[in-house]
Amino acid sequence: MLQWSDTASEPMAAGLQKPARAPQILRRAFEGQRLQAPTQVLFGANDFYIPVAVLEEIEAHGVDLTLEVVEGCSHWMPEERPDLITDRARALFGRQ
Repeated sequence: MLQWSDTASEPMAAGLQKPARAPQILRRAFEGQRLQAPTQVLFGANDFYIPVAVLEEIEAHGVDLTLEVVEGCSHWMPEERPDLITDRARALFGRQ
């Protein structure tokens, strides 16, 4: 498992906390491409590394992409709400 130290993650987090710059960092490698598989993005409303503003118009980056911003969760949603992650995964992967 990849382990990030606070020191290693600070430069990445600093770049993402500037909403005007974050889309450039995240989209550079996949410019002009759209996800073809059904995709659901779960995002913690209280994420301290990545601001919600980064996700503006994210639905345009996939044929069947939905975004759910989860109140009361941060960057560590799988640890904070494993029940929600499990429910959403079952619903997504159970689709025909």
